[in-house]
Amino acid sequence: MIHGYATDVMPTVTPTGSGSHIAILISLTTTGSTLGSPAYMSPEHLRGTDLDKRSDLFSLGIVLYEMLTGQKPFYGENYQEVITRILTENPPKPSKLNPEIDPRLEFILKKALEKEKEKRFQDAEEFIEELDKQFAWYKVSPKKKIMK
Repeated sequence: MIHGYATDVMPTVTPTGSGSHIAILISLTTTGSTLGSPAYMSPEHLRGTDLDKRSDLFSLGIVLYEMLTGQKPFYGENYQEVITRILTENPPKPSKLNPEIDPRLEFILKKALEKEKEKRFQDAEEFIEELDKQFAWYKVSPKKKIMK
């Protein structure tokens, strides 16, 4: 876990013996600095309060949202607008941007992007478990798709 540092988060789906899992790769951008894009920072990071693994999961939620919709969940003309939206607004409903997103996947995105870290996934295992449920549902229902 990296606390108080800017990070680049790169999720990848990797095959394992029992199916696919999300692997989270995190690399330190600059030692002891707060460089990075505010568009990928959690509310607590932007406020300068204590960071923990849930902050990284918020950032991962942003990346997943962007992968599925083609847009960042919090946008603006400048950094201040982006920061204000992260702190005060909910992102657009993903299915409005991509109608093929399944409601189960939308639930995962919503939970990952909760403003209060206590309401988010509490650790990567919980996040992965929810994604695995979504993928398992897809595997059990071959006529169903993760995206409609």
